Amino acid sequence: MTDSEIYLLLLFLLVLMVYAVSQIVVANRIAKSSVIRNYLETIYVENMGTFIPSQRDVLDLQRRLKVEYRGKHFNQYTIRQAITFSSKSNINRVNDVRINNMKNIDLMSGEEFERYLKKVFENQGFRVNLTPHSGDQGVDLILYKDNRKIAIQAKRNNQNSRVGNSAIQEVNTGKIFYDCNESWVITTSHFTNQAITLANKVEVRLIDRNLLMRIINNNL
Repeated sequence: MTDSEIYLLLLFLLVLMVYAVSQIVVANRIAKSSVIRNYLETIYVENMGTFIPSQRDVLDLQRRLKVEYRGKHFNQYTIRQAITFSSKSNINRVNDVRINNMKNIDLMSGEEFERYLKKVFENQGFRVNLTPHSGDQGVDLILYKDNRKIAIQAKRNNQNSRVGNSAIQEVNTGKIFYDCNESWVITTSHFTNQAITLANKVEVRLIDRNLLMRIINNNL
């Protein structure tokens, strides 16, 4: 191989390396996009470590990203890399059950919050099942421990949005449907006075923003 051929080969490798790095930077950026994050909402966190998106899904994401980024085209490799980055971020955030800053929990989606609570209660010795996202009868998680079977509705609300009567009514119905002997509503905000009154009547345990932090930190 001549010197000129070696030079061209090194130049080609350098260009390839620069391109690869640039695609990683792009992938990291679009990993935070609403398109990628909404897509991952359909994937259970337990499956994320080995999750491989289908070709159909990648093509659909490619189309939706083009809309979100006003015509900019992203290749399939970059999109797959973005999914990997975003899924790892989700796993780390949901598995960190020692979060002591409610602002981090406030950034979670509803499904992330449910999976986060699953880890919290598993760490406290409960066996936890997540219910199906459709037809859940107002129950998001079911906790098992000793002779207790607890129906839980999780409300990842803005802290200024108080939870009303409907959540109490729904989880109370879900308690009967799933043959539970307790029912709780857990929220990142607070409850209306009417909800508190109703909960006391029908014996639904209410866990608001302040009590949630105590549970997370094992200060029950």
